[in-house]
Amino acid sequence: MATTMSYFSDLLILWILLALLVIGAASFFLSEDGPGQWWDRLRRRGVGGGGDGGPPYDDDEEPVRMVMATVANKRVHVLHGLFTDDAITKFYITFAVESNAGSEERWTQSNRWELNVSSDEYDQMATGDDGLLTYQGRSFLAFTRPPQI
Repeated sequence: MATTMSYFSDLLILWILLALLVIGAASFFLSEDGPGQWWDRLRRRGVGGGGDGGPPYDDDEEPVRMVMATVANKRVHVLHGLFTDDAITKFYITFAVESNAGSEERWTQSNRWELNVSSDEYDQMATGDDGLLTYQGRSFLAFTRPPQI
């Protein structure tokens, strides 16, 4: 009889822990920001470095830089809510730049930079567009095409 009671109490504890885990995961994924923005916010505060093992970064402390770039790719990432119909859409543009452009560690390893942009900026750019990319740290500021003659 004592073994049966021990089994049921262990089972009850297991169910309670499982319920707490499910509630915690649901609240995390259903949060207004979503898991992607939550992780970005942590990285900006210095948790996990710059996302590439480098030092923490703060875009506001970086100088505004400009470099000639070509739109190499465009992509959309949709984050769906776990138990809702809500979704967060993020827009990304990959820019091809000169290999020695910029001074940030992460970007000197590659000549392709992927930046999060607004939906309006995303709609105005096409793959193959050339122009002047303006950025601050790892934040997109503007992309200006040369005037057409």
